[in-house]
Amino acid sequence: MSETAQKGVFWTFVALDVLLASRVIYKVAEARWKGKYIAPHEEKHKPRRVWVDGVFDMMHFGHANMLRQARALGDYLVVGVNSDETVIKEKGTAPVMTDDERYISVAACKWADEVIPKTPYVMDAAYIEMIIEKYQIDVFVHGDDPCFDAQGNDVYGELKRQGKFQTVKRTEGVSSTELVGRMLLMTKDHHKEGTRKLSMSNSNAKEAASVEGFGQSPTPSPSAGPKVNDHTQTKVSTLTTSRRLRQFSPGRAPRPGEKIVYVDGSWDMGHHGHMEFFKAARAMGDFLLVGICADETVNQIKGANWPIMNIFERTLGVLSCRYVDEVVIDAPWAVTKDLINTMNISLVVSGTVSTMTSDQDAEEDDPYKIAKEMGIYRQIASPSAFTTQEMVQRIVVNKERYSQRYATKAKKEQEYNSNKKFVAEI
Repeated sequence: MSETAQKGVFWTFVALDVLLASRVIYKVAEARWKGKYIAPHEEKHKPRRVWVDGVFDMMHFGHANMLRQARALGDYLVVGVNSDETVIKEKGTAPVMTDDERYISVAACKWADEVIPKTPYVMDAAYIEMIIEKYQIDVFVHGDDPCFDAQGNDVYGELKRQGKFQTVKRTEGVSSTELVGRMLLMTKDHHKEGTRKLSMSNSNAKEAASVEGFGQSPTPSPSAGPKVNDHTQTKVSTLTTSRRLRQFSPGRAPRPGEKIVYVDGSWDMGHHGHMEFFKAARAMGDFLLVGICADETVNQIKGANWPIMNIFERTLGVLSCRYVDEVVIDAPWAVTKDLINTMNISLVVSGTVSTMTSDQDAEEDDPYKIAKEMGIYRQIASPSAFTTQEMVQRIVVNKERYSQRYATKAKKEQEYNSNKKFVAEI
């Protein structure tokens, strides 16, 4: 090879080296710009771990919204569920739901990364130190409503003194106290009015409402708590906004080829039985679509004062569940062929425990008739036999106790609502 040719090959390799080096430099710069590259001397980002605790009795969308906001303050959310024992000690009455039931409901919330059962209602300095060390907690979070122990002390006083506490906005119009009030006072003013009628006539309007005392005109004694008028005049309603729906919506469409499973019902009070059923149904496919019947539909079937929650409240409760991918709001009581085709439903599933059934002829008014004819219906054993009626029964049976508790808490909530100031929501 001539000297000229050798020089040509040499400079060709030099040019290639320069080109490769420039590409490497460009890629590193691009990666650093996007935050994907960390130089050896730089510290890796330490995930911010957040702690939230509470009773979470009759877990509702207000609880879920607190967890959503808390999760937004960090990278990992640990949720402590207060034990029955410590709640009774500090508040005087047991929660409506048991330790295990409340744990299941909280664990089903999509914003909870880890759930710790049976935590104390009041955390002392030693327990806080243990929590920080064991779970590597950076900040403790709770709603902006005050919480006190049996002696009237701020439950989160110790954390505030340590500068490790942060508040998030409380969700307006809903609380466990408010829901107990609806069940005790038998109001229907939370229902959303609609015009759509059932395809069948259900004049019997079952007392699936048949919990004794529920749905009847209340006749409370002076010691039994506030009268209906007291409740309706001081009530703070849930504000129905598109922003709230966006915050709760998964925002994921089914991908091509995914098996879409459809379940429907009222999902009133979104309890642990519903969550376990959603989990079982979701395991039967790739995408869980949940139909939520309108207030009017539920009331025509179940009668009395059902549902306890209106359709917006029930929708948020369903959307907060980690097993749910999408919902159909104001779903038809009977599953139609149009619904199946429009939503590309592969499988329609129901459980063996259901309170959304008609008193009419079973074959004529079977809501799953079309799905059965298409060969895409399947009934599964409900993982839990618990129903919303049982929840109401627990309150009605202990009406005097819960009436007194409601009267005390309702007064505190009224004071909170009268004095509350704007808190920006996360």
